[in-house]
Amino acid sequence: MRYYHLSLTSLALVALVLLGITFEISRNAFPLNTKTLPSVLNFKDSCNTTAGKNSDALVITVQIEYMAKELMKALCDNDTVSRQFGEVRAHWMPNEREMLDFVGKGLVDLVLVKDNFIHAFNSDEVYGYKEVASYNKYSAFFIGLREKPELQKEYLLGKRIGILDYASSRSGHIAPMMLFKQLDLDEKQVNLVYAKNHQQLRQLLESGSVDIISTYWSEADETRFNREYRTALLSEIEGSKWYLKEAEKNTALKCAIQQELTRLAEQNRGYYRQLALTSPCSKPSGS
Repeated sequence: MRYYHLSLTSLALVALVLLGITFEISRNAFPLNTKTLPSVLNFKDSCNTTAGKNSDALVITVQIEYMAKELMKALCDNDTVSRQFGEVRAHWMPNEREMLDFVGKGLVDLVLVKDNFIHAFNSDEVYGYKEVASYNKYSAFFIGLREKPELQKEYLLGKRIGILDYASSRSGHIAPMMLFKQLDLDEKQVNLVYAKNHQQLRQLLESGSVDIISTYWSEADETRFNREYRTALLSEIEGSKWYLKEAEKNTALKCAIQQELTRLAEQNRGYYRQLALTSPCSKPSGS
C-alpha cells in the first residue's frame, strides 16, 4: 500500500470542503426557521402615544417620508389611538415591491396605496383592509420655468429633468419614463435629477437646478409657475387611497384616522389637500 503525504495547505483545503459539505447537509435537513422582514424596515420612525400602557403598535406605511412622520405624530397625540396602542410606527417606502410585500402579508394597519396593491393578493378579503379616504384623480405634467416643454426627442436631449426617486409615482416617475420609452430616448441622453418628493422637485425648478420637472399641478403652483409652461403627460390618473386593516370591526379607530387625515389635509397646500373621506363618521372620534 502506498501512502501519500499531504501538505498543510492541502489538509486545510480538504477540511474546508468537508466543512462546507457538512453545513449544506445540515442546512437542508434542518432549515433555519427565520422570518425575513422587508429591507424597507430601515426607513422607519416611531413615537409613544400619550397614554398608551400596552405594547401594541399601530403600524402605518406611506411612500413619502414627511407624510409618514406627520401622520405618525398626529396619531400619537390622538386620544382614541392612545387608548388602544402604546406606540405608532411609521414606515416609508419608495420601492413598489416592498409595498406589495407589506400589504400582501398584512404587516401594516394603515396604508396609502393604489387600489391594485390591495387587490393584488386579496388583502381586502384576507386581512379586512377597507378604504377610509381617497384623493382625487389627477394629471401628470412636464413643467418648465421659462418655456413650455416639448414632448420631442430632439427637444429633450441633454435637458436636466427632475423626477422622483421612487418608481411607483405616476406623475413623478412612471409618466416621464413611459415618454422616454415612446421616444426611444435613452436615460443617458438626458440628465435626470432625482428628488425625494414633489415639493423638492418644485424647489429644484425654482432654483434653476433643472430645466423641467415631472409632477402634478396644484392650486399652489398658480403663484409659483406659469400655467402656460406646462405640458400634459398623462391624464385621469387614479388617486391613492387610505386603507385601514379591520376597519369595520374597529370603528372608533377608523373615526380617529379620518379625523387626523382631515386635519393634515387642511394644513396641506398641494395635491394632498384634496382628501375625500369614505363613509365618513357622523361624530368625532372618542365621543
